[in-house]
Amino acid sequence: MATEKHLEFLQSAIGRMAGNSFQMKAWSVAIASATVGFAAAKDSNPRVAVLAVAPILAFWALDGYYLALEKLFRAKYDAVRPMAASDFDMTPGALDLPAFLSGCFRPAVALLHGPMIVLVWMVTLTGVLR
Repeated sequence: MATEKHLEFLQSAIGRMAGNSFQMKAWSVAIASATVGFAAAKDSNPRVAVLAVAPILAFWALDGYYLALEKLFRAKYDAVRPMAASDFDMTPGALDLPAFLSGCFRPAVALLHGPMIVLVWMVTLTGVLR
C-alpha cells in the first residue's frame, strides 16, 4: 500500500512537470507573438522584434528544465515500482548539464522555440534592410 501511495506522489509530480512545460510553451508563444506583432506594426520599428529573443530563450530554458525533471521523476517512478516497501523519497536525482541540454533540445521543445527565434530574427533583419 505504501508503494502505491509513493507512486501516486511521483505521478503527481510528473503531471506537474508536464503542466509546467506546457505553460512555458504557451507563455513563450504569447509574449513572442505580442512583441513581433508590435514590431511589425505599421509605424513601429521592426528591429524592436529582437526584444522577443530574451523571453523566448528564458522560456526555452525553463521548458527544457521541466522536461528534464519530468524524465528524472519518470526514472524514479520506474525505480520505485518494483519495490515491496517504500521510503517515500521524492528526490528525482541529480539534474546535470547534459540532462538539462537533452531536455532543451528534445523535439517537443526545440521545434517550438527554435523557429520562433528564427522568425524574430527574420522580422528584425527585414527592418534593418529597409
